[in-house]
This record gives sequence, C-alpha cells and structure tokens, in this order.
Amino acid sequence: MYAQINIQTGDVIQFPYSNTGRIPSLQLVLPEDAVLVDMESNKPADDWTKRHMFDQVIRDGDNYILTYSTEDRFDNTEDAVIELTKILQFNRRSLNKDFQNKADALTSAYSNREVESWDRQLTESKIYMQELTTDNTPLLLNIATARQIDVQELATRIITKADAFAIAFGELLGKKQRNEDILATLEDDLTNQTNWVLLNSYGW
Repeated sequence: MYAQINIQTGDVIQFPYSNTGRIPSLQLVLPEDAVLVDMESNKPADDWTKRHMFDQVIRDGDNYILTYSTEDRFDNTEDAVIELTKILQFNRRSLNKDFQNKADALTSAYSNREVESWDRQLTESKIYMQELTTDNTPLLLNIATARQIDVQELATRIITKADAFAIAFGELLGKKQRNEDILATLEDDLTNQTNWVLLNSYGW
C-alpha cells in the first residue's frame, strides 16, 4: 500500500494514499507524492485472540514504515470459546483436503503412470549404483536408451529427485501431523487458555 507525502518535506499527508488504499494497477507511473509503505517490519505476530489495526506511518530516512495497534477480539472467555469451536470445526473438516491438495501439487507436473513408476525407477537406480550393470535394471536401461543418456547419469538424477521429493513430502506430512496434534490438544479442553496460543502456529 502507498502513503501520500508532502514532496517538499517528506512528511506523510495520508495513509492509505486514497480511499481504496491503492494506486490503480494500470497506472504505470506512480504519482510523485506516493511512497510505498513497509507493512511488514512492525507487523505483530499472528494471534487469533487479537485484532491488529493500522496505527500510523513513521518516516525513517527514505523509508516509510507502518505501525500497528492491537486490541482484544473478544469481550469475554465465552465468546472466545465459541469462536475457537468454529475455527477448530472448520480446520478439522479441511485438514485432510488441504493436505491432499498440497501433496497432489508435488506431483502435478507428472502423469499418474509416470508417478506409479517412481518406486521401480528408484529401486533400479540403487541396484545399478551398487552393481554398475544393467542386468537387473530393465526399466532404467530402456529409459536411458530412449533418452540417449548414460545409465549412471540417469540413476544419479533419479536418486537426487527422489531425495528432494522425500524432503518436500516429509515436511508437508510433518506439518499435517503437527496440525492434527494442535487440534487434538485444543479440542480436549476448549477452556484451557494456556493452550490457545497453539492455534497461532496452525497452518502450512
């Protein structure tokens, strides 16, 4: 977002720059009195029990930085528990679907048949790297022949890609299981405010 400044003094006149808070996206040249505001440096940490609001834009040299004010979202514990219940129900319903979508994205560039061959490709690649012969690696040999590349080079590529996939999938699965732990802990006792902070770390 942008702020409007006095081009002589550099002082902030208003923020956001306009009622919409944005410079029209089709306007290729910014107005002379518009400056981009740093909205991240002072942004408070996520807290579902708090409401964060724009406070003021402060000038630091050539930089313009937004500050925030914070207030409680709920007037009482009962209201917070009602909202927490809704959040947990939504996250519980969407958790497996979100995980599936993100897992699918890891293989979206490949056909189902190709993905189904990955285990065999990896197995044969490891066999080849141990034996340095294609006697027991027919799939690997035929892929390399069709691609006109060295079998050992292909085996190395496959193992490297498999390791990268394992890292990405492992991180994703770990986040899913962490989310499950968070939901289970909060669902066990909705009124335990000590655990409420766990919900701030829920996510992907």
